[in-house]
Amino acid sequence: MKTTLTLFLFSFLLAFVSCKNTVKTEADPMVSHIDSTVKPGDDFFAFANGSWFKQHPIPASEQSNGLWQMIQDTINAQIKEICESAAALKNPDPGSDKQNIGHFFYSGMDSLNLNVRGMKDIQPELAEIEAISDMSPNLWPAPQQNSGPIPVLLCLGFTSDRMTISSKMLSA
Repeated sequence: MKTTLTLFLFSFLLAFVSCKNTVKTEADPMVSHIDSTVKPGDDFFAFANGSWFKQHPIPASEQSNGLWQMIQDTINAQIKEICESAAALKNPDPGSDKQNIGHFFYSGMDSLNLNVRGMKDIQPELAEIEAISDMSPNLWPAPQQNSGPIPVLLCLGFTSDRMTISSKMLSA
């Protein structure tokens, strides 16, 4: 009987000790952004986001600030790193993505060469535009303008119909 009672008390004590709440709860990050000095009825946006904007002011060089801006800045920094590292390669594999990215990036960043060339590369297009005297017959060069890598005057394509996703419609 004494052994049974000791075993029962030991089991009860073990069960009681093991019932402690060991789950750590973290503060809700959205609640931490609340600015309780602002009445929600006066300015709900400032109430809900005021603390976040106080902790993360809009930099003078930027127009806005927020989660999406932080994501965009991160993506832009990653793209810049990819472009700069590809442009810095001395002997990339011919025709590889790294070579194409590096050459494309360098072609835009070579401001000295761009300034020397000026508008020589687009002079034929500028002359064609200058020769336009009547808009209606001169729209025919539009398909020629679209034959390059960047569509200029007319961009044709197919998109999904908003009402019927399975059907396509021409968009310009």
